[in-house]
Amino acid sequence: MKTSLIPFLMLFSIATYAQTDSIYKHNEILTGKIKSIGATHLVYVPSEMTVELTLNLLTVKKVHFENGNEMEFDIQPQNTQIKNSAYQKPEIHFNSDELLGYRANFIDFFASRALFLFVPLNRIKKRLYRKIENRAIIKSCNHVLINSEKAVNWQPFTFKSTNATAQFYNLKKPKIMDTTKIAELIQKKVSHSIELSLAPSSNKLKIDYSRLSLVQNVHLMNNEIYVVLVSYNTLSESTTVKAKVATFNSNSITLTYDDEVHSYRYDIYFE
Repeated sequence: MKTSLIPFLMLFSIATYAQTDSIYKHNEILTGKIKSIGATHLVYVPSEMTVELTLNLLTVKKVHFENGNEMEFDIQPQNTQIKNSAYQKPEIHFNSDELLGYRANFIDFFASRALFLFVPLNRIKKRLYRKIENRAIIKSCNHVLINSEKAVNWQPFTFKSTNATAQFYNLKKPKIMDTTKIAELIQKKVSHSIELSLAPSSNKLKIDYSRLSLVQNVHLMNNEIYVVLVSYNTLSESTTVKAKVATFNSNSITLTYDDEVHSYRYDIYFE
């Protein structure tokens, strides 16, 4: 009786193994059932589990399906430096009357200087404006009111400087009554996401198409709408933060977040 049971168990184990998909990562092989494959990630249920997990396709070499078909991936990270012209520049205002009735999102101080006398003051001023535009883009603000602008040209053997105080306005900022709409929106499946980051005093924005960002749970804090943002890097390591909702529409949401060093913006698109 025991000898007749062995072939049956072997056949059962082979059949069970044949019903699973294999995911070949760069350092391991995972088994389970692949549920979907998108442009940047795949969703699968691991063997002996019922929960769905997400993998960034940058970490996957190929998948072997239970029917014998295979799919190979050769996706390269797309981390590039972009100029602020790649995103819509904010409108610059010098007259506060033009923004009457609108509430400033935040106020910040900016300065730009050079230690060389041969650098034109106008060039230093342009650098200052790039900093302001970068700050507006990373915070998804579409209007900026500049006041208290001051330029100094000390001579000899000293530096030239220009500075300004700027108020940033987000005229598309969601209201508290939009909380329900945002909660419904983030229930949709993520199609793809884009991460923008800005280092202190940088004149360039860094854009990353390779990260996968998921959105969960809506929170209200100090009359601002926040969501839980889970962001995966190329090694499938995740970071979870509370990010502020800057704007949203029927199929996308823009979030902003600051850590101790950088400022971040996440544009997340849903299917």
